[in-house]
Amino acid sequence: MESMNTKLILCCLVLASVVTRAQAQTETLEVWGHDIAMTADGSTVTHLTISERDVVDYTGFSLTIVVPQGISVAQVRSGRDYVDDISLNIDRATTTHTIACNMPEANIIKVISYSTKNQNFYPDDIDGNPVTEIFTIGLVADPTMINGEYEVSIIDCKFAQAPSGASQPQAPVKMKMTVTGGVDGMQVNCKLGADGVGTLILPFDAPLPQSVTAYTCSALDGTTLLLDPVSTITAGTPVIVRGTPGTYTFTGRPTCTETTYTTGLLTGVLEDTPISSGYVLQKQDAATATAFYRVDAARPVTVPAYKCYLNTTATAAVMRLADWVTAVKPIDADAAGKDRVYGIDGRRVNVPTAPGAYIKNKKKYIKTTK
Repeated sequence: MESMNTKLILCCLVLASVVTRAQAQTETLEVWGHDIAMTADGSTVTHLTISERDVVDYTGFSLTIVVPQGISVAQVRSGRDYVDDISLNIDRATTTHTIACNMPEANIIKVISYSTKNQNFYPDDIDGNPVTEIFTIGLVADPTMINGEYEVSIIDCKFAQAPSGASQPQAPVKMKMTVTGGVDGMQVNCKLGADGVGTLILPFDAPLPQSVTAYTCSALDGTTLLLDPVSTITAGTPVIVRGTPGTYTFTGRPTCTETTYTTGLLTGVLEDTPISSGYVLQKQDAATATAFYRVDAARPVTVPAYKCYLNTTATAAVMRLADWVTAVKPIDADAAGKDRVYGIDGRRVNVPTAPGAYIKNKKKYIKTTK
């Protein structure tokens, strides 16, 4: 595997050297994939076909396929070894063309193809019939995948011709992947301790349990969080939750495409994420209430999946949630608090004198002069 990855990196460098000499694009390149249906059993191989059409000749290409997590490249037997299930269309390629792929990340497939003798791909078959299919790649879906429809995209697509260096960058294209045979939904558990306080971010929309309330955080008043109540939890929205101590289970079908989301002063993560700044929710001892404690840059911490942290650049040691009525009231009920001004870091500003961004009545405005 190491030798294959090394070979792929070297091939990428060769193709990149061609692309960097590229002239202005003169023709329109079309690259597309076809919708695909996957069976999530960990063994069934389904082939994704990638096609291309353009009047300009090319000797090699590179592209990236973005797939849902849980999708991997199938392996096929080659002599005594197993290799990636990827192959060029025999009508398009010469005997000098080769193709390879690898997965540097869980949802990224990088593909590269080139000719060792700089020979062009054919636009047709041996009888002169136009051919668009350029390669196929075998994919396998893990049994833990959630059933449903996913988006697959082709990005960073470049076709190059050596030695002239003509290249055709391709805009991102999308296709649909339908997964069946996996899991009908996913569950996220949120445990509230004795104080009944926690943070939560979900990859899907979900209603609030009857005994739970949730809040976003828009600003700070000194070391007190100013909170906005929400009636439901929206996918990708980090919230502070409060309720009867216990474990609450949320079920849904993920719709998020990122792993980190920020709303106001809260950042939520959908996978374990190390941080070296900001504040994390803790209960340090039995005598103190749960609060947000500042992270020491010299001692990074890991925020667990589906949890949130306070992303303000304030320097106070602790941000407290001691009085929920007071903390929530200024946002919705305290008329005297509606004209308060806060800096972009969430700290209250008595008189905004310096140019910059400020928050007033939940709206951001820019001050350009002193």
